[in-house]
Amino acid sequence: TFCEIAVPLASRLAEIFGLPGNPSSAVDAARDKHATRIAVANAGLPSVQSRMLPSPETLVRLPSNHDNRIVRKKFVANMTEEHLNLDKLLEIGGQIGYPLVMKPVSGAASIGVLKVESAEKLSTAYLKVLRDVFRAKVNAGALVMGSDDEDDDVDSVANGNGGGGRSEADAAQDWPTIMLEEYLDGEEVDVDVILSEGKSVYNATSDNWPCEEPWFNETGDNAPCLLGLEIERALETVGVDCCHALGLTTGVFHVELKATSRGPRLIEVNTRMGGGPVRDINLRVNGVDLVEEHIFASVGIPCNPPFRIAVDGSEASSRRAEDRDPLDCVAGYTLNAPKTGTVTEGAEAVIMKWAEVSYVLSAEVFVHPGDKVTSKADGLPTWMGEIRVHGDTAADAKDRAEKMRDTLLAEILPFIR
Repeated sequence: TFCEIAVPLASRLAEIFGLPGNPSSAVDAARDKHATRIAVANAGLPSVQSRMLPSPETLVRLPSNHDNRIVRKKFVANMTEEHLNLDKLLEIGGQIGYPLVMKPVSGAASIGVLKVESAEKLSTAYLKVLRDVFRAKVNAGALVMGSDDEDDDVDSVANGNGGGGRSEADAAQDWPTIMLEEYLDGEEVDVDVILSEGKSVYNATSDNWPCEEPWFNETGDNAPCLLGLEIERALETVGVDCCHALGLTTGVFHVELKATSRGPRLIEVNTRMGGGPVRDINLRVNGVDLVEEHIFASVGIPCNPPFRIAVDGSEASSRRAEDRDPLDCVAGYTLNAPKTGTVTEGAEAVIMKWAEVSYVLSAEVFVHPGDKVTSKADGLPTWMGEIRVHGDTAADAKDRAEKMRDTLLAEILPFIR
């Protein structure tokens, strides 16, 4: 499967029927960010300082009927600092130090992930994260942000659980489990990994542009990576080693890391192909179809991608610059709403006119007239659209996308009221 919430089920079915796949224990550990940290540290790999927050029963003064999901959702939407045990929250925050990152142990799409600059902002951040996690829902297999006043016919995913149509008896699911971890400096990257018969046969790194902090919404990317081969190889080595540390053996994985001032550090391992443009990036830059390779791995056929770059522990290959010549160089800009409001007629045309530019590969619109959008000042920013370009070099492609970004941000503003 390529669907985040279906990976645990697929791994269990593979175990029951004796089919190729990853151990369910490895998948569960990867989808639990705290368990991932433990596995990485136990393997002796560079780790990140983190702490689990206690259950809401310890941190929150709960209503007596909080077992009912609808009651909980309404309660969380109206929580204030008066409902919190601030001393305990601040104690754990102080153990990490500031700035730090607050996030649910399970989730996707950066929902509920928030940078906290100081102790004074910790309680407000906790309330925001709780609200966002309770508003999250599964729509067509993807995790998306809902609203406080939406009906509860679609299951919330407060603990990584998905799917609608649950009975009232099942509605009393657990509160979300939230963790704190140190904020990582440096540049963020994605490393796409193919494991075949337990060994890495392909790794490819792309740069992620700085996120819309304090949220961690994506803003853009470019491939190949521009950090240099030495740093790139170090990131790929740690990424593959983290997959091994979790016990993963088979298929395509999307590993997020940062090249920090202390070296590579893991953000998370996604036990599936990356979403959005990830397949197209690898196909266009390296000629490798991640969908095909994952299907091969899932039916027991050894993967042998046409562009074979493998970094795997003691078997790490020595890579020369000429071995890295890409088929193409690409970049993409994701338009985050520059202000909060309602989309008006004309916004789509502002984005789609870029499709006529010679170096533009694609232009997509994610919102329509009448849709409400949120800027980073008011919450997790809304993605309004995405434009992908190519160039003679990765730097050229990135420069084109950045210039396009500056123009788009100015031109889209009049169409948000």
